[in-house]
Amino acid sequence: MNAPRTFRGFRKYSLYAFGAVLGLAVLIAAAFTARLAAGPLSVAFLGPRLQEDIGARLYYAYDVKFDDLELRWSDGNGNIGLALVGVRVADYSLQDIATVPEIIAGLSPGKLLGGDMRLAAITVVRPRIRWIKTAGGAIKFDIGAKKPGDSGKILEDFLITLASAPDPEEGSENILPDMRIIDADIQIGNELENSTVHISDADILIAPHAEGVQSAFDLTVETASQPVNISAKDLYRTKDQQIELTLKFTDMALNGLGAMLPGAIPETLLNEALSGTVELDMDKFFSLKAANFDLDGEALNLAGQARMDTKLVSLSVHGALDESSLLALGNAWPSGLGHEIEMWLKSGALAGGQIALVVQGTVHRFDHTLAFSGTIGHPETPFTVSGMTDNPVIEIPAEL
Repeated sequence: MNAPRTFRGFRKYSLYAFGAVLGLAVLIAAAFTARLAAGPLSVAFLGPRLQEDIGARLYYAYDVKFDDLELRWSDGNGNIGLALVGVRVADYSLQDIATVPEIIAGLSPGKLLGGDMRLAAITVVRPRIRWIKTAGGAIKFDIGAKKPGDSGKILEDFLITLASAPDPEEGSENILPDMRIIDADIQIGNELENSTVHISDADILIAPHAEGVQSAFDLTVETASQPVNISAKDLYRTKDQQIELTLKFTDMALNGLGAMLPGAIPETLLNEALSGTVELDMDKFFSLKAANFDLDGEALNLAGQARMDTKLVSLSVHGALDESSLLALGNAWPSGLGHEIEMWLKSGALAGGQIALVVQGTVHRFDHTLAFSGTIGHPETPFTVSGMTDNPVIEIPAEL
């Protein structure tokens, strides 16, 4: 008789004990949550152990240091954030080759309860990034380093790591987390053309892809007239080391990018605000191989393709432009549009509307000679273009 009573008492005690432990765990979790919600919690005492762990994972190729370590309620992507503040990366000679204000490691709350400490996401906050293409064609990269190019090895190692990650579609447990770069300040320079483009408030997502490394961009290009927002997608293909880049933009005037454009472009065309899409195929040094474009503006609409080989740029374009744009183009050349095109305009063929244009041909990359043919207007009038890029000869064949 006493045994069942004893068993019932033990079971009741166990239930009470379990309930007390569970209640205590809930209280601790609630207190911890409330503390994090109130602000970051410094966990600097974990810093030395984390630095040692990072060094081991990087095979001690880099010395990673940071000023503080904070636990935060959110990393901005639905995860608890472990923030490394004031990050500095040094090479084997202890020379700083990268500095970043903050790097936040996102930890999944649900997985944390199960003891899973794998990163759900990595966020790099407010980095200063410089890309410089040298006169010799090489690329120098730095992220907060004193000299352009000091951080190049970091970028190379990072891309190799991402590119060698398992295919995300396979659902492997070893898939690397996405990396987000937010509020980045970027300068892209070209020593050969002595040009620089400044990009602010850039948000970049970088992730492993079945073919290499996939990126998505949302950034603001600072131009002479007004800032222009550009969204873009990029794929770096590991197998052939080629880059696919797609750009979308709205109301972008070319005058802000004049230093990067080849040759003189008429003021009217420079001031034309264009919206559209440009698809680029480049090598790993950002040398252009091919381009597809679709551009729309009030006075100019063009779509087409360009292909670059060793000597020639092949171009195929169709669209329409108004008379003022055509005349502005001609005014930029010593010989103008040529007598035949000018007579065609005076003949009333335009009839007050936009001028339809279809043209295809080549530009020699070294001697800058032209060889184009096409049609203009309605009805379609054939024409040819020869001569040099800075002084073309436009003719309507005599038999027409």
